[in-house]
Amino acid sequence: MALTGSTNAEKAWNFLKAKGFNDYACAGIVGNLDCESALNSHNLQNTYEQILGFTDSAYVNAVDNGRYSKEQFANDCAGFGLAQWTYHSRKRALYEFVKSRGVSIGDLEAQLEFFYKELSEGFASAFRALQTAASVRDASNIMLLKYECPADMSASAQDRREAVCQKYYTQFVTKSNMGGVSSMGYINVPKKSGRKLSEHFNSSEFDCHGGGCCSATIINEKLVEYLEKIREHFGKPITITSAYRCAVHNRNVNGATGSRHTKGDAADIVILGITPRTVAQYAESIGILGIGLYETSADGHFVHIDTRDYKSFWYGQACAARTTFGAYSNTSSAGSSSGTSSTSDNFILANGSRGAKVKELQENLMALGYDLGSYGADGSFGNATAAAVK
Repeated sequence: MALTGSTNAEKAWNFLKAKGFNDYACAGIVGNLDCESALNSHNLQNTYEQILGFTDSAYVNAVDNGRYSKEQFANDCAGFGLAQWTYHSRKRALYEFVKSRGVSIGDLEAQLEFFYKELSEGFASAFRALQTAASVRDASNIMLLKYECPADMSASAQDRREAVCQKYYTQFVTKSNMGGVSSMGYINVPKKSGRKLSEHFNSSEFDCHGGGCCSATIINEKLVEYLEKIREHFGKPITITSAYRCAVHNRNVNGATGSRHTKGDAADIVILGITPRTVAQYAESIGILGIGLYETSADGHFVHIDTRDYKSFWYGQACAARTTFGAYSNTSSAGSSSGTSSTSDNFILANGSRGAKVKELQENLMALGYDLGSYGADGSFGNATAAAVK
């Protein structure tokens, strides 16, 4: 297939799209290849230039004209090309594949074709995982941990690679210059651009709060719709205390791995004069499925909402699962923002407790994957329930 595009990154992206990869996988692959070789198909590993006495172009020329044999190329231990192929069997296979096509060892299209062949045939699990990658982070880590496997595969290395991959996702998935709406329902805009998203919100309100860690903001369009509904209902401005977080900033603030914030799917919000519980109740009433209520001084008096497509309600930093935040009433919308719970919600469950509240607790524990033994959610707080709570 003839490559299309004005840069190696664009050519690689279009090549991968033509092979059927989704946008996340394309970003993960292109970003990792950038980290390996700066997307330079002539790239000879820098530390070996002096050892072997070659520049990038001299190395390619020597291999092409036969002065540097197949065995020398395969066994010199120097990383080469887009993926910095290093191991002798992989470099030999690259040499034979490219030579069979009658092109230069540094040919970009030939190396992309070899990469696809090697990935699909020799790294089948990574290939299958990339085909169903559900985020840039997923795709980046698949490439890093299952295909490239460099010496440094630490969490910080994963963050660095994801940041590069995210750059390409932002560059190539953005479809419109007016609003930056992607084909997958996300808005991708430069950080601090202040682009108007809806009647009451602009993109800068969703920016990552980290300094120097990222240059773009990702926002789920559905999240903006949710916030607009909440804003219009209460008739008061919403303060977004945290929305998009890049992987680096999320790690710095001890955010959960795979947090919805890192995907642009979540926002933590405060409405002056409206209790967090009232906001959470209204969010529940309009069908928002991801809600966290933080209504004590220790928790910070805010509400988390996100765009997940399955129900997950929780309370406080301890993330105690809930089934509901209570029925919403318009008459309760005004009031102190201190977030004090109503007395009907204040109760203590302990070993020996029985009843509907215990059963609700047990059902929530089981939904989170805890084993309550053969009795299950029987409404009786026993040793198994106590162990799961602990």
